[in-house]
Amino acid sequence: NINEGDYTAFEENKQSILQWIASLLAMAGIGGSDTNPEPPEPIDQAKCKPCNCGVTNKNIRIVGGQETEVNEYPWMALLMYRGQFYCGGTLINHWYILTAAHCVSGFKKSRIRVRLLEHDQKIDNETEIIERGVQQVIRHERYSTSTLDNDIALIKMDEEVDVYDELMPACLPPLKKTFAGETGIVTGWGVKMQVKVRSLLNRASISATLQELEVPIISNAECRKTGYMSKQITDNMLCAGFKDGGKDSCQGDSGGPLHVRQGQNHLIVGVVSWGQGCARPNYPGVYCRVNRYLPWIEKFTADACQCKHTSEGTPVEEDVDENLLSSLKSDIATTTDIAITTVTTATDTKVTTDTVTTDKVDESDTTV
Repeated sequence: NINEGDYTAFEENKQSILQWIASLLAMAGIGGSDTNPEPPEPIDQAKCKPCNCGVTNKNIRIVGGQETEVNEYPWMALLMYRGQFYCGGTLINHWYILTAAHCVSGFKKSRIRVRLLEHDQKIDNETEIIERGVQQVIRHERYSTSTLDNDIALIKMDEEVDVYDELMPACLPPLKKTFAGETGIVTGWGVKMQVKVRSLLNRASISATLQELEVPIISNAECRKTGYMSKQITDNMLCAGFKDGGKDSCQGDSGGPLHVRQGQNHLIVGVVSWGQGCARPNYPGVYCRVNRYLPWIEKFTADACQCKHTSEGTPVEEDVDENLLSSLKSDIATTTDIAITTVTTATDTKVTTDTVTTDKVDESDTTV
């Protein structure tokens, strides 16, 4: 466990980062703008055209922090702010992108663009890239800017996309699984090495091509025995990484998916959220645990057709998180207070606030 001296240094570092980001946004003239959107009217799923989810466009993958095949993960979304890459996301149906709350907090939705079928950011015509604007941003109402708890958000694109083999959503996970002991696959365009949060992110350090990495998923009990303070790891989080470090998601990977394979399908079990640096020994990456939010996702994407996975058999249910089940009932009742707020914070989050120019937010532009 972390000792007292390390904890003091950790808290000082955390507070300095919070103060820096808060001052940056204050200088940009950003103020709070809270809105409470109503969930959309549900559509009749029986009228939707059947569609698959979570099937990659490659049977044998390259792993270990290497480049993916072109369009290997057809649900990967690249988020841009003022034309500059800053976060990842996951297509989960015809309309919606799942991402991290810290990737949308404090940013004007009119400046955010979603790019699909992207692989190499340096090549404009390698694939038929699809680009969309943002109609609505739905950030979880209990997202904490200080702890990054509930670090999850939905982006509704301004125009739906056609789902087919080359463009396919990822599958959502089953409710009861913790996934501890399984191998996760994280994908993103993030930096290849740790950078100082206070400095502008060196664009040369960002991967031009989509990268993938396999990481072991550990239990929350095990994660609370690592270098983190136990109270930092909430039941809404999931940890994955190597004890000795060396490989991890990093800045720029924020909002992207952590997958687990089930048969031929990929389930998105985590959203890249935060960590103490990148790939440090005894500090695994921390992700938002997606199956804690299935009722919330279903409620706010009810106007979209849902794709189903085709893996044989049913999800294994023996690894049940009873705390997860007991808390979901209260989650459903409080999913209407969504807001775009002012500060994107963390300890050493995998956030790229320092890579973009922040605009003043007016209420009309942040209405979700």
